[in-house]
Amino acid sequence: MRKITALIVLGFFAFTASAQENPPPSLSEKQYVDFNDLDSAPEYPGGINAFTNEYLVPKLRKIKTKFKGKIFVSFVVAKDGNITSVKILRSDDTLLNEALVKIFNDSPKWQPGIKKDNPVECQLNLPLTFN
Repeated sequence: MRKITALIVLGFFAFTASAQENPPPSLSEKQYVDFNDLDSAPEYPGGINAFTNEYLVPKLRKIKTKFKGKIFVSFVVAKDGNITSVKILRSDDTLLNEALVKIFNDSPKWQPGIKKDNPVECQLNLPLTFN
């Protein structure tokens, strides 16, 4: 079985959160606040290493693909901790893209981002490297 490595570098994450102080705009107009304005970042229980090593990588090993390279996955951690709005930003492997969307949508709940003691929706971008 080929080795799958998910390189997660926290400095490569692009974290943003949606401000819920105004009525929610349409999806195409959704605004996000800067990650640095959050009191607490969204987090998978056990941290990002637990997400990749205990959840993501075992599921990726079941996928039959010869893809090598980097894929960027964008997703939103909703106020209730569910993963929504999963999008593959860069990848030419349709089978892998579909599998990644399903894997992320089926993810256990995360702890949502917090701003002013309230949970907020946060958009995350996660680079994954396949060797």
